Amino acid sequence: MNDVKRQHYVPRFLLRRFSGTDEMLSVFARRQGHVFRSAPEGVAVQRYYNAAKLVSGEIDTQTIEKKLGTIEAAGSVVVELMVSGKAPTPQQRADFSLYLTTQDFRSLRKRQEFADMLLGIEQHDFPSDMIASVENYTREINKASGAAKTVDARKFSENGG
Repeated sequence: MNDVKRQHYVPRFLLRRFSGTDEMLSVFARRQGHVFRSAPEGVAVQRYYNAAKLVSGEIDTQTIEKKLGTIEAAGSVVVELMVSGKAPTPQQRADFSLYLTTQDFRSLRKRQEFADMLLGIEQHDFPSDMIASVENYTREINKASGAAKTVDARKFSENGG
């Protein structure tokens, strides 16, 4: 089993969809305020990003990464189906839902919010800004799921369908 050190928080299969014919991305570095070119392998990646501290105190660098790889593989199949204008099966829809959920919790901000929530549960003392953040997130998810609009995935393809 390979030890994956460079772990992406945006999957490479998704980054590749935004690369040019030269298979490179134009990347805007907000903090530095400049644009540079990079292969998908070189952006949205951090060394051992998905590492977790176990109850035993050990650091597990691979379990989350491997599971996310499995979830991403199933998600990428559905993305390809939708881009080609084909409808996913019910199982593929469930797989894609899991993929979308895991993507949402991969950002540093969401991780911090989740950690704050867990800490609040542990200490039974929820800070008001954390409660507002969770309530806002829940409200946005409910609003989005209630919209029930039909999305024509062909609009996302290179030639517009």
